[in-house]
Amino acid sequence: MEPLSDDLQENLDRMIVESLENGCVWGLQDAEENWALVGSTDSDTIDVIPFWSNEEFAQALCNGDWDIYKPVPIEMGEFLDEWLPGMHSDVLMVGALRFAGRVRKRVGLRHVFRAVLRPAGIRCLHQR
Repeated sequence: MEPLSDDLQENLDRMIVESLENGCVWGLQDAEENWALVGSTDSDTIDVIPFWSNEEFAQALCNGDWDIYKPVPIEMGEFLDEWLPGMHSDVLMVGALRFAGRVRKRVGLRHVFRAVLRPAGIRCLHQR
């Protein structure tokens, strides 16, 4: 697996392409099925759920304080149609590609994924 670059936009583009190719995004979940959260660097009152485009990147964080988590795939249709609207309602942010000790946030990630999916004629399983 090629390492991530220092270019945020390049990494975000890569996440979108790889997630679409894989048909899922990856999050981290503990034994009680709680999802990993980190605090937002933008606000003390908002939490961020980090996501990755592949298991290897997600697994790389499962050490030290994070060794209680394991990578879990989330099917793309479920992510777009259930997770993102639910996170919006719960005032949670999407953290895309955690690397270099920081979570890179992209609040509008749902719209980015949809903008890529629809012109390509790709329908998610949960889309109507």
